[in-house]
Amino acid sequence: MPRAARVIRPRLSEAQFLRQIQAAAQLLGYHCHHHWLSIHSAPGYPDLTCVREGRLLFIEAKTATGRLTEHQAQWLEWLNHSAPGVEARVVRPQDWDTLMAWLKEGTPYV
Repeated sequence: MPRAARVIRPRLSEAQFLRQIQAAAQLLGYHCHHHWLSIHSAPGYPDLTCVREGRLLFIEAKTATGRLTEHQAQWLEWLNHSAPGVEARVVRPQDWDTLMAWLKEGTPYV
């Protein structure tokens, strides 16, 4: 008996995933900033800053298996405890639906 065909999805690089996040956020009314060259930035600062009225989001994009550095974790902690309306999260491709809900409705990212 022949085996059923498997759908193989190509793995996204972090840069590809980040571009998808930025495009989706902009479609949802956010203004986004990403440092193309981070050599003069603080170590661990999040990849993407997104702002729209009443919300300020910081996003650290990771691949499905990417690991958060100590500096990245520290920045997310500082930002999440900085001011009302500020949220900082790690996002991965497998969490796309949750990410979109977070961007659209402001629901907490889990």
